[in-house]
Amino acid sequence: MSGQPPKNGGGPPGTARRGVRYLGGVGLDDASLDSLAVLGDELRRRMFDVLRRERRPLTREEVAAAVGVSRKLAAFHLDKLVAAGLLRAHYEPPDGVRRVGRQPKVYEPADEAISVSIPERRFELLAGILAEAVQTEESDETGRQAALRVAARRGHALLERRRLAERD
Repeated sequence: MSGQPPKNGGGPPGTARRGVRYLGGVGLDDASLDSLAVLGDELRRRMFDVLRRERRPLTREEVAAAVGVSRKLAAFHLDKLVAAGLLRAHYEPPDGVRRVGRQPKVYEPADEAISVSIPERRFELLAGILAEAVQTEESDETGRQAALRVAARRGHALLERRRLAERD
């Protein structure tokens, strides 16, 4: 591969198509870029860190007090973090004791990990190739040869899926 975006699935650097943005020929998914952009704000990053450190759902008031801002400003930034998929929000009593009235909105980190790498690196793909190579290594080949065989087979399968998708 030349490192350039695919003809039918991408565009010139900096453009977006089918949920993937191409920057310098490197494909990055929009969700990762959006998450990174949201965390570019120093206050949001501090709020996100507070929630990750606490390891329990926090109310807007608790987050606001921890970073030294108003409840209203905290709510605005927390909702931006929810929209970017970095946090989850739901309603529950913060101490587990149910009281009369509306339950407060609480925030906690989302379960999914966010990873951005430029250039894109897919270590889980490499690990899968190496694991399969170890499991399927034949008696007449080295570990390196087995890894190259598995990688070539997976690469050809990926290319074939891409070709079929471009036809549709």
